[in-house]
Amino acid sequence: MPVQSEAGVGSLVAAVEAGRGPGVCAGTVTTVERVRQAAGAGAPFAVAPGLDPDIAAAALEAGMPYLPGVATASGIQTAGRLGLRWLKVFPASALGAGWIKRMHGPFPRVRFAATGGVDAANARQFPDAGARVVGVGSALEDPLQLDEPAALLPGL
Repeated sequence: MPVQSEAGVGSLVAAVEAGRGPGVCAGTVTTVERVRQAAGAGAPFAVAPGLDPDIAAAALEAGMPYLPGVATASGIQTAGRLGLRWLKVFPASALGAGWIKRMHGPFPRVRFAATGGVDAANARQFPDAGARVVGVGSALEDPLQLDEPAALLPGL
């Protein structure tokens, strides 16, 4: 659930209350204030499109796991220095599944979540390359793709 505005924070609160589970996260957390709002809303974890050490520190202080977006080996190394082991590959469709496979060579303990441009046509490639999680977002707005992601679930 993106928290890029006050309305987004309200939606997050409602989703967390309705979901009462680990599947509702605070998305697009790009400021320390948004971390605080997400924690206050009861979000069990936060994700971001990029890596920000201040946001990572705020999430740690709030007791909230933080999955920042990375697209380079330098980003992975910086995340590792901050104690982060779960990272969001973003944008996954632009980086490609091969990027994940290659990054596991020098960073075998990192756990990747692939998001950003993942759809029915490419979703299977990411777990095959070593991603532990695949996030499908905007593809779910396409009625022609709704059955295909669901068909992938048993195989993941």
